[in-house]
This record gives sequence, structure tokens and C-alpha cells, in this order.
Amino acid sequence: MTGQPGAGPYSDLMAAYIPLMQDLDGRQQALLSAFQDERQSTVDEMVYHYTGDIGLYHILGSGKLWVSDYTSMNDPSEINYGVNVGREVLKAEIYRRGNPQIALAFLHPFEEIAKGGLHPFMSAYVLSMSLDDDELTQWRLYADGGRGFAMGFASRILDRAYAPLSTGLVGGTLGGSFRVLYDEARLRAQMQSYVDNALNVILTMPRVDRQAVGRMFGKIGTNLMFAFIYTALYFKHPAYRTEREYRYLVVTVPGAVPPGLLKRPRRSKLIDYLEMDWKAQHAASLKSIRVGPAADWSRAQTFVMESLGLHLPGSAPIVLDQSKVPFRT
Repeated sequence: MTGQPGAGPYSDLMAAYIPLMQDLDGRQQALLSAFQDERQSTVDEMVYHYTGDIGLYHILGSGKLWVSDYTSMNDPSEINYGVNVGREVLKAEIYRRGNPQIALAFLHPFEEIAKGGLHPFMSAYVLSMSLDDDELTQWRLYADGGRGFAMGFASRILDRAYAPLSTGLVGGTLGGSFRVLYDEARLRAQMQSYVDNALNVILTMPRVDRQAVGRMFGKIGTNLMFAFIYTALYFKHPAYRTEREYRYLVVTVPGAVPPGLLKRPRRSKLIDYLEMDWKAQHAASLKSIRVGPAADWSRAQTFVMESLGLHLPGSAPIVLDQSKVPFRT
């Protein structure tokens, strides 16, 4: 018996396979939804976008903030960090359970799935802000080496500008705005829950046909990888905790093209992104602009005032001051 669809042991296994996968999908989705709901705690404070002079000018003029493809983050290791923690948890749990043969057999196809990159599992778009209005690393990396600006937005108003991005998306039921976590113990605990669900299904699988078992491994591995990647978007390594990141996230199914998807060049490649329109209906979200610690205050002040006069005439007063961070250029 070679195990062809619709014949003997294969069809028997597939009949058992369907409820197992339905149960796993339901359990993983419940965990993901509970985790997302727990993280949806919109801060009632300011969030800050660090940028250079050109960025400031165009953000004021266009009224748009970029929500970019998550695989194009400035530090791609951010997502890999969380995913790798999940992979470590999986291997450790298999060992803790006594290295059962079927669980060990699952590891190889899962590692092959993990090597397939991030895009096959979801399409996601991220806008990273900071809860800190005067953070040295942000000035150095994102604000023209300290000569740029930190634009301060009221988070509750900016959240209203974010809402239309996820309306009507295919599969766009995940995402939101949240504080990024820098807690590896919490990350491991969350990954452990997904791993337990997956292994509990694997260890109860009927072992009748290699082809069907391989198919199940593929489904379970894809399910687990999705949970790893989605959860990784909520975490960063504790070494980055001074950034105090506040993140906007839009998630849709792989291959789906969200309305308004655009492309921009960066480092000889095109980056997919969405635009968050903060100005058309929510211009009051912009509350402050802080000049970087390495900038010439007089020139920067003139530049900001002229840009505001050109792009936000008659707006409510916006606080303008300069960073107090001691800065060496």
C-alpha cells in the first residue's frame, strides 16, 4: 500500500487528521487572540517618531506616516530573535518529553519550513514609534545622527488614524497598537503554549501512512511557525529596552494586497508599505517637535516654523524645544 488519496489507510488517517488539525487551529487561534487582546492597551500618552529634516518636511506635507513590510525592518534580527526562541523552546520540550520518535521526526520538516523565510506565513506591516521623547539611540540611528527631530503624537488620537488601515483587509483580524515587550521569560512562556499544543497533537497522531504523516507535519509546522512569527512581532531583545518602542501592526494573509499598498526604494530594493494618514482628520494628534541634541537650534527652529507655516497653517500650538541629551558628534 503506497498510501494514495481515497484508498485504505490513507483515507482512514485523513479522516482522523481533520479533527486533529481543527482542534489545533482552534487552540492556537485562541492563544493568539488572548495574547493580542491582552496587549491591546493603548497608552494615554505621547508617542514619538524620530526622523531627519527631509523626513519631517515630508511627514508634515503629506500628512502620512509609513507602515512598512515587517521583513524590511531596520534590524531584521528583531523577528528572528523571537522565532529562534520559539525553536529553542520546541527542541527543549521534545527533550523534556523523552525525545519521542515521532516528535523528533517532526523537527526536520519544521526546520525546513522555518528556513523558508517570513513571507510565506503572513503579510504584515509595522510602524515603530517610541514612548521616549529624548532617547540617545533613537537620535543616533533614526534622526540624522542627532541633528534631526522627534515628532510627538498623542497616541489615542493617532490610534484613530491607524484604525482604517485594518478595516476590510482579507484576514486582517490580527494586529493593533501596543507597547513592545522586552521580557524573554514572557516570550518563552508564550512560545511554550504553542509548542505544547503542537506536540500534544503530534503525539496523538495515527501513524498509518508516511505520506499523510508528512502532510500533517507540514500543516502543524506552518501553524506553529505562524504563531512564532506573530508573537515575535510583539517582542524585542532586552538589550533594546531603552527604545521603549510603541508599535502599530497590520496583519493580513500571505499574498493578499491591502488597499493602498505602495512601494518605495531603499538600499537597492523596493519596500512595500501603507500610509497612515494622521493629518486629514487627526491633525491635532501632532503635539510637539523636539530638535535633536546635535542640531543648530536657531536654524532648526526656523526650519520647523517655516515648515509648519507651509503645511499646517492655523494649527493648534505645537510645542517646540531641544533635546537635553549630552551628545558627542
